[in-house]
Amino acid sequence: MARPNNAGAISAYLDGKREAVAKFAALPPFMQEKRINVNSATAAAIAIGARQRLISSPSIQTRHLYDHVQWSINKRTGVAKVGVTAGSSMVNVRPGVRKNVRVKGILIAGRGGSALRSKGARLDVPARRAHLIEFGWSHAPAEPFMIPSTDAQKGPHLDRWRAAGRQLERDMAGLGNMPSSGGGLL
Repeated sequence: MARPNNAGAISAYLDGKREAVAKFAALPPFMQEKRINVNSATAAAIAIGARQRLISSPSIQTRHLYDHVQWSINKRTGVAKVGVTAGSSMVNVRPGVRKNVRVKGILIAGRGGSALRSKGARLDVPARRAHLIEFGWSHAPAEPFMIPSTDAQKGPHLDRWRAAGRQLERDMAGLGNMPSSGGGLL
């Protein structure tokens, strides 16, 4: 869903997100765990599909983009994210002294292993060029990798939810048959 672009719609969008987070927090822990598991499995499958499409692409010459397709899950909200990260490199800025600096992006060394631009070094930031591969640009045609991977997981995601629902029903049905320990359920 695209984000809205006017004040009233943005307010409603944010209120809806807050409401969804509050409803997730109100779920019992075992149901929160099911949501986290289902969303994690789907996010991992989308990332794998995107990597497979990238590795089979003829125009991809380095593995930088492939290596930086990542997914994460927020355990507080149950929301999963899949995307391309920027990557990082460590650079020794003072030879002879252990002074390393982390640089956002992947440093490709220049002549003699130098990190200087004047010696041909450059910085590759996969997150800044992923959209050019996905949607194309004036010098190269589109080679979508994220959108087809996401579309391919719509059916399996629903199947995962159905299986989780069936498992919850079985678990809930089994609660009545459990012998009483006198202490009740936690």
